[in-house]
Amino acid sequence: MAALYEGYTLCAFVPQQNLSNSGIQGVEIERDSDHVLVTDSSRSVILYKVSDQKPLGSWTVKQGQSLTCSAVFNFQTSEYVAVSDNKVIRIWKEDDPLLDKAFKATVTSDIYRVLSIPSWEPVVLFQSGAVRLLDSLLSAPQQPIEDVKPDRGNFLFHCLSCLFLFFKDFLCIWNTNFQTLQAGKEMAGRIYGQLWSFSNKLLIPHGKTLSVIPFECPKSSLASALGKLKQTAPVEEVQEEVERFLSRSDIQGLQPSVGRIASTLVSRSLDDPAFYSSHTLTQLLNTQCLCHSVCPDLVLLALERKDYFLCQLCLQFFPDIPEAVTCVCLKAFISIPDVDAEKASLEPGSVSFMETVILKERGVVSLQNGFSPTSVEDFSDGMSGSKSRTEVDETTFNQPGLKCPVGSHKAALLNEILQTAYSDTFLLPHLKDLSSQHAILFLQYLHFLYVKCSQDHLLQVHGFRSPSLSQIMDWVCLLLDAHFTVLVMTPEAKGLLLSLHRFVKSQVKLVSELGKIEGSLQELDKMKTKRDIGQYSIEVIELL
Repeated sequence: MAALYEGYTLCAFVPQQNLSNSGIQGVEIERDSDHVLVTDSSRSVILYKVSDQKPLGSWTVKQGQSLTCSAVFNFQTSEYVAVSDNKVIRIWKEDDPLLDKAFKATVTSDIYRVLSIPSWEPVVLFQSGAVRLLDSLLSAPQQPIEDVKPDRGNFLFHCLSCLFLFFKDFLCIWNTNFQTLQAGKEMAGRIYGQLWSFSNKLLIPHGKTLSVIPFECPKSSLASALGKLKQTAPVEEVQEEVERFLSRSDIQGLQPSVGRIASTLVSRSLDDPAFYSSHTLTQLLNTQCLCHSVCPDLVLLALERKDYFLCQLCLQFFPDIPEAVTCVCLKAFISIPDVDAEKASLEPGSVSFMETVILKERGVVSLQNGFSPTSVEDFSDGMSGSKSRTEVDETTFNQPGLKCPVGSHKAALLNEILQTAYSDTFLLPHLKDLSSQHAILFLQYLHFLYVKCSQDHLLQVHGFRSPSLSQIMDWVCLLLDAHFTVLVMTPEAKGLLLSLHRFVKSQVKLVSELGKIEGSLQELDKMKTKRDIGQYSIEVIELL
């Protein structure tokens, strides 16, 4: 976990009168992390040895001149570089007593900053956005400097997993990966909002002093973000800390953090069989800030731990589950013994839907606008002399002995598979890996579900999460495509295939009749005859 340690004073300074600036223009590392150059906002550069808290040298420009950017150390030549009055580059060595007698070169455009890091030649950044290597610039100081769009990100990079913040009198370390406060330290006097960092040391101007605060900020992980090592972090404590994190009101703005926490928890669970927090992973899923690509091992972990409720949520919330993973879930669900599946705690609405489908009693006919469907069918049959739909239902929908081949819990899991997005091209190869027994069982279930949902369309609108008729039929077609040869050659599948054949024929006939009705209604709409109709009338329209 990140920490701030006891600090000490490097030097005193005089703040500017308006108190908006500390009076320190910059702090730059010198030959090593124990030596720094401090440039004030007026005329002076001072070299300090940090561990001894004492100055080793001081240089000042004469009255009327000013230093306009931080002095830096040229690691290649062991010289110091500074800029005065925006355009004058000054270069000197440690043993040079007077800055005014050092090498000077005047350039044609205002300089914004000089950058210098070990093993690199110093780089000069101009306020116009132009960039020059120091040696190239000094070889021709009066060269024209172009005006370009500023883009300094190619030359200065800071990769931080921690962010240093100032609240009123406190310095804080904030973990940017997991959005957690890691450490805090009270600072006496005004904090000016400036700091510099070298080798795990912060240099911070506050009050009238420049202080050195040692700190550490280890590699970011869930355990460190929550203030725990992996072996001092039990499930209960991790769960408590994640709950505190998720209590933030701006959770939707923390999507990357939720993803990192979930990935870290999954990785630890895969590595440590004794560690698993279903409740915490469920909470992270319910934020709807996760997807399969962000946390690709979550579904497989849930299957490994036989956490079917978590699998169910992944199938519901992840829009990008690969077809291979969908088929892995299908194989796992179809293989669960019904006795074990009934013990699983699943999403209540999905189980209630299947219990409704399985236990719904036949023979209860509702009235619609005062007429029963049977009477309307009989009337239309008498008018046309064709076979009534009731007779069709007896041979297709209301097949005697049609029972659900799986229990309600197992069926609820299979329904999640039916509602998962997929591409036929990518799904079919994986479906072929199903055994013939599992393919037949799944096909029997799809047949049962389609017949029951076709019987009672109210099952599709009662508010429960349930597959649509088109989704069910699409999976029937997929299974037949993937296992047609095996199904034709398997005796156990013969009755099922014949039943599906009859069912398809009835559906074709039904669609054909509906097409005729649609055509007749369109013709009536075209007529648009205007007739005076009283307040109450009964009209009989004969469709020929």
